[in-house]
Amino acid sequence: MLTVYVPYHNAKPGQTILRNEWAFNGKVVQKADPHFLRYEAATYSYEFGNADPGDFKVTIYGADPAPLGSATIHLAPVYIPPPVYIPPPVINPRPAARIDSVTICQGNLNTSNGVCATDLSSRTLTVVARFHGANSGADDADDSWELNGAQSRPRSLSPSITSTDFYHQAYGTAKETGDYKVTVFVDAYPVGAPPSAWAPLSSFVSEGITICRGTFDGSSGVCQNNRSSNLLTVVMRFHGATRQTTVRAEWSMARMVIQRRTITP
Repeated sequence: MLTVYVPYHNAKPGQTILRNEWAFNGKVVQKADPHFLRYEAATYSYEFGNADPGDFKVTIYGADPAPLGSATIHLAPVYIPPPVYIPPPVINPRPAARIDSVTICQGNLNTSNGVCATDLSSRTLTVVARFHGANSGADDADDSWELNGAQSRPRSLSPSITSTDFYHQAYGTAKETGDYKVTVFVDAYPVGAPPSAWAPLSSFVSEGITICRGTFDGSSGVCQNNRSSNLLTVVMRFHGATRQTTVRAEWSMARMVIQRRTITP
């Protein structure tokens, strides 16, 4: 869009006229009708639309044939950069490896025969994934662990699969009791049927918890129950403990914790 502006003064409203004539590259392309001025002093303006690149000249005329003045402008072409080629994203094909089973055992795996020796006293959890179709040395396998629904160890980013029969990885020393879940990945894809398994860490069961006033006789298993004593003793009976089981007692009064004590193996 091009617009010509012509400020003027000493005009006779209703009698003085102005008109414009536009030329593009030396050829007249628009002649506007005469415009009678309405004010003694103001600005006369007129637009020329759809201007292509090139040389423009506008000439202003009054009542006489002779032009009152002219103005020129050169419009350069608008540079439009060539389109940038964006290659399509590379989508890695789903790996050919398929998990047949995923299990968690409490203990260590015998890598010679692929059998995990279940040991309920062990604090080591081992995931074993049996699969087929893997490319030895090319496909990567790793795992992600959760404890009670929260991530406890992110993907371990293990090296390439060296066996075409099974993948195994130890969680390490599991210090907390709860539900552990593991998902096995092959080349970043969660695979398997099922992709995860659950395993309780401990068979420890509490049979009852009581509080007595006085000391507890460990040989007879009887608490003194002396009402005049200022000593409180908690007694918990249980079974299924191991040498690694940890017991922690927390005392509170009026909903405020007043003592914490941990008994380690």
